[in-house]
Amino acid sequence: GLSRAHFSRCFAESEGLPPAEFVLQQRLQRAAKLLTKADFLPVKEVAILCGFEEANYFSKVFRRCYGITPSQFRTTGMYANLRTPARRGVRAFDDET
Repeated sequence: GLSRAHFSRCFAESEGLPPAEFVLQQRLQRAAKLLTKADFLPVKEVAILCGFEEANYFSKVFRRCYGITPSQFRTTGMYANLRTPARRGVRAFDDET
């Protein structure tokens, strides 16, 4: 079989991030994409849809990554410019949701 440590090393070599960080980045990218949709889901609902149980924790992690809160991200139109987020490894949105 494949040990956890070996898998993590191989994954990090392939994706540039450890598995947990990669999953977190995918969740945050999905959240950013949902925040740009015209139906404007509440931030709390976006958090839940992206696997965060607490909206406050989601906002804290989102801000650490993008430099602004989810509400600010939505209202400032930052997503229109999509500059590179502050954290290493975050990529621009894919077309997948």
